[in-house]
Amino acid sequence: MLHVQDGIFLSASDYHDVQIDGNGALELSGDVTVGGDWINNGGILTPNGHAVMFNGAGSQTLGGSSATSFHDLVINDGLLGYWKLDEGSGSTAADSSGYGHDGTLINTNFTSTTPAAIAFNNTHALEFDGANEYVDVTANPKD
Repeated sequence: MLHVQDGIFLSASDYHDVQIDGNGALELSGDVTVGGDWINNGGILTPNGHAVMFNGAGSQTLGGSSATSFHDLVINDGLLGYWKLDEGSGSTAADSSGYGHDGTLINTNFTSTTPAAIAFNNTHALEFDGANEYVDVTANPKD
């Protein structure tokens, strides 16, 4: 358990539970993974552009007497990867799950128009025509 009571604690690590009290401040120097509960009783979280990922196997509580504002919050309940396929250019399909299982785009083209069949507009979406396009994720997501 990480328990910050007074002063500033700089961290980029994995924890089961996190509790910030009164005069405590948690400043992130990298992404933090929380497997248990997050309790804020008057403390301050300064994300510095980093993510907090909740990935507990059971129920997790976000609570305390004070609200916490997260910069980039990931709540993961077993998701192995999440590829939005909306990069707009390049050859990488970024994994938005927080696990870093990026894929390589093979024979793909980005579209700049809205397909007539759907009422959805994303000018950075990928276009698959069913011939030979795919995304290769070489890392085993279960690792």
